[in-house]
Amino acid sequence: MGKGKVVILLLTGILAGSKAYALHQTPGVVEPGDKIALTIPLTNGSDNDGDLSNARTIVISAPAWLTLLPTSFTGPVELPTGESVDFILHFEINGSFTPAQAAAQVVVEVKTDVTNLNATLYRWHFRTSNGFKTSNAECLDEEGGSYGGALSPDTEPPETTLSFIGPTFTDSQGALFISSSTALSLEGIDAIVVDAVTSEVAFTGFKLDQSIGDVNLLDVFVGTFTVSASGSHFIVFGSSDNAGNAESVKISSFIVDVQAPATPSSLLAGGANPSPWRNISTFTVTLSGSDDASGVGGAFVKLGEAPASPNDGSFMSNFTSFNFTSGNLVNGSNPLYVWLADNVGNTDNATAQIVNLRYDDLKPQSTAAVLVSTFSVGPIPVSFASFDQNGTVGSGMERTFLWFRRDNNDDGILGDWQQTGLEILGNTGNFIFEIPGLQDGNYEFYTQAKDIAGNFEDAPLSTTPAKAGAFFDASSAVISNVQVPLIASNFAQIVWTTDDRTTALVEYSTNSAFPIGLTKTKAVGVSTRTHGVFIDCSVLSPAVIYFRITAINKTGLITTSQTGNFTTPANVFIPQDIFGVVDVTKPIAISVTNPGVTMATVTINGQTVFLVLSTSSAAQVFVDTGTVAQGEKNVNISLDGFGFNQSVLIDTAQRTARLARLSINSGGGFSEAIGQSQMEIAIGEIGPGPDSSISTTGYLASGANHLYTGYFAGIDPVAPGAITDLLAQPQGEGSVRLAWSAPGDDAGVGTVMNYDIRFASFALSAENFGQGVKAPNPPSPIAAPGNQEFEIWRASPNLPWLLKFPALRSTTFPL
Repeated sequence: MGKGKVVILLLTGILAGSKAYALHQTPGVVEPGDKIALTIPLTNGSDNDGDLSNARTIVISAPAWLTLLPTSFTGPVELPTGESVDFILHFEINGSFTPAQAAAQVVVEVKTDVTNLNATLYRWHFRTSNGFKTSNAECLDEEGGSYGGALSPDTEPPETTLSFIGPTFTDSQGALFISSSTALSLEGIDAIVVDAVTSEVAFTGFKLDQSIGDVNLLDVFVGTFTVSASGSHFIVFGSSDNAGNAESVKISSFIVDVQAPATPSSLLAGGANPSPWRNISTFTVTLSGSDDASGVGGAFVKLGEAPASPNDGSFMSNFTSFNFTSGNLVNGSNPLYVWLADNVGNTDNATAQIVNLRYDDLKPQSTAAVLVSTFSVGPIPVSFASFDQNGTVGSGMERTFLWFRRDNNDDGILGDWQQTGLEILGNTGNFIFEIPGLQDGNYEFYTQAKDIAGNFEDAPLSTTPAKAGAFFDASSAVISNVQVPLIASNFAQIVWTTDDRTTALVEYSTNSAFPIGLTKTKAVGVSTRTHGVFIDCSVLSPAVIYFRITAINKTGLITTSQTGNFTTPANVFIPQDIFGVVDVTKPIAISVTNPGVTMATVTINGQTVFLVLSTSSAAQVFVDTGTVAQGEKNVNISLDGFGFNQSVLIDTAQRTARLARLSINSGGGFSEAIGQSQMEIAIGEIGPGPDSSISTTGYLASGANHLYTGYFAGIDPVAPGAITDLLAQPQGEGSVRLAWSAPGDDAGVGTVMNYDIRFASFALSAENFGQGVKAPNPPSPIAAPGNQEFEIWRASPNLPWLLKFPALRSTTFPL
């Protein structure tokens, strides 16, 4: 083929489509990491007479800040006749780039194996002054002859944008409203074909309220501007670039609104002005308003004081109805200032109107009272007075509720608080409380106030004290379990129970008719259900004493028991030791205070003595030891229809205490020396008793090897141990608990035989021990040194008593 023909074909292909473009990370900014692509097309014309073999490109030179990437396509290729190929060179701007190096050139040579083509070198020169943001290309041969070139493509006109900086509003019809403070700004941007391949904007201009169709006739835009004239306006604007591309003129219409809305009307909070009282800090505010231009866009609000400037408040966009909440509300009336703003921000605080928000978050209080403390018939009136803690700036009282609880057993154990269902409007009044089922008990009341703002006084808890109370009992008490557990010659104890707590009056007399002058009384002032009283019977003994009990419950209802009676004994003194053994050297003394009792017949088994009695002195009789044998005997005394009987021990034997001694018979056993104290010793186990025939062989063979000792006949020479730690603890209502360490039978060892516990209101001694009141059912002794306890029940309250134990110490204590 001819050289000229090939070259022409080649150049035609290159000039038709060579191009360069850059891919910037940041549009319009050249920086490391940006990508650049250079495209060189090659066409083997259809009239060419052969293939182009080994077609390829070689980068001859490039700036150091460009790195050729492996994604480049540089050939070689076989290019048949009539086909084309695009060689693409990819570069990346590396870290050595600086803005001072933005002017550069890349030279690329196109080569094939066709001899004629290679006779002359053809090189593309890609030049840039801005780091390939834009570039141009030129093809030169080896002699420097130019075969044409290409410029970065820019055939698109710029795009100009109009923006409004400040308040704007577009209504439902599409009309645009701005304020006089809204700034207009224009920005021309050259069309972007591929990233930043542009020639850049050369001119941006505008005209206000003038129709101009040529961009070049517009006034140059030098910065933002405002339009202060109220009403409708339009603006024409456009831009042209450095490539000579001019934008078609654009037009935009708008309306300038400079007038603030009028005064708001129909301003309410919660549907009223002032608002209804509330105890929460949120109020629903409603109002009406209008604006002649852009329309009302919202409302400003300020609490407490008038606004000092147009924007001195909080903005509410939904102005016709909005919820206003504040943590700065004070109890009372709070002025809220409200003024309107239009849709482009025009507002005038001088148009502010006031709605008063009434707020009350303090709980009200109430008091309650019941004028009398007890009721036997219902209902129970409960008066109350309620008040608002805010005083005159509070919402005031709406109503008051009544609660109750009941102690149904009058024992201090209260039930849960319950609502009565009663409520009264206002701040004072009287509740009429109907007793549920007419149930007896102690009723407590609590009033709970509610104010107009909705605040409630605290509801009562289990620990909440009552504000008022009353006791209700519609029936008289029932008296039961009347007993006389203790009777002495000079006093007696009467006990009983009632189903209600009552006080009592005990009347007693020797005449069952209880005539005046012969009747004594004993009052029980403590209100309780279990009662006990000691009465003085020392005037007449022996005698039949009649008594009756009148119980008065807390509501004043009275019950009187049936008449009861008991017989007081004569005062008989029998000289006995702690084991009941009569001292026959001393007389039995019989004293009476009943002048109607003048004779006594004393029988001690075989001995009978007749005595004349007098109230002035005691009659005496000695035990006739010649008639009355030793042993347990009965002392029977008949006193003009009254009787006396007591079991005693008569012991007239003459004994001498001896130490135990050991006696061994000829068989190696133990024998008893007649008439002497004797000790038995057995090894292994206790034998059947002292006997001269006993052998120790079996005992020794038992292997237990224990030693047992014990006394048989004679007098026990060792007395029980003394009690030194007696304690007396009053238990309330006439009873006392005694506690002591149990003594032993032989000093501190073993178990004593029995206890004889006596008490009196006078000092007890060995001589007058029998005159004390014997405590019934003394405790069974336990082995020393155990803890012994005993309770004497129904002692006379507040009466000093002296207790004495045989062989023990005495103690005095008040009950």
